[in-house]
Amino acid sequence: MKRSFNFTGLKILDKNLIKLSVEEKEIPWADQTIVYPVIKEIAVKTANFPGDSRIFLRLKRNEKVKTLECGTIRYPKPPDEGILREFSLGTKVSISGTVAIKDPEKNNILAVNKGLIPIFKSKNVDSKSPFALEAFDTGSTLWKMDSMDESNPYLTILISKEISLIGKFQNDERYLSLILPQALKGAITYMIDNDCCELRDDESWVNTIIKMLSYIDCPIDRNTLCDSDGNVIPDEKNIFLEKAVDAWSSKTKDILFDKAISKINHQDEE
Repeated sequence: MKRSFNFTGLKILDKNLIKLSVEEKEIPWADQTIVYPVIKEIAVKTANFPGDSRIFLRLKRNEKVKTLECGTIRYPKPPDEGILREFSLGTKVSISGTVAIKDPEKNNILAVNKGLIPIFKSKNVDSKSPFALEAFDTGSTLWKMDSMDESNPYLTILISKEISLIGKFQNDERYLSLILPQALKGAITYMIDNDCCELRDDESWVNTIIKMLSYIDCPIDRNTLCDSDGNVIPDEKNIFLEKAVDAWSSKTKDILFDKAISKINHQDEE
């Protein structure tokens, strides 16, 4: 039987002892609504640590990380309502995190839960779509991809915050037909390069893309793209990428390409 030993004295905090209550706040922004989470209640129901032990909540959104102090075990205190506004503002928001208990005097960590726990997912996060759009400082580019965190339910496409009517942008087929094929190609490239091409027991964007590729009759099988040593063959990868994007474009032709062409041909009438 395999055994694991903990020589640090750090205890594992049972996730079932953690109580979190989070609400979604909406803000009208131009022609759409953006959201952010507000933590209304946090508590750790345990008698294994002194009542004045401090509670810390470490939040993770893509590569962004933020740590909040939330009172003590005896007197837990949720953070200020607006503290996560800048950290997590967007059209679609998903946040995970960990809870740690710290010694009140020595400031060392006594316990932490194992792995990440779901903290907040906005109501409009749809697992059927692997993409979400978010306003961001993209410098001199109109858009770019955010970091590809495999634990997230979607991939975030960062669009320039200089665009005032984001809702019109994200619903305009002229822009989407240019952006989404490249975003999909980048996502599949990441999956192949990082060997994450198999279904998992979660709602990640990786799962969504794998299912989507199967639906459009272009299933991804990394083994067919590798040599006998398991190394990806560049030419085979590029052929598959073009095949996958072409298959997706054909399936979405009537809702993206055709509408984009129609708008372009009649844009003087708008």
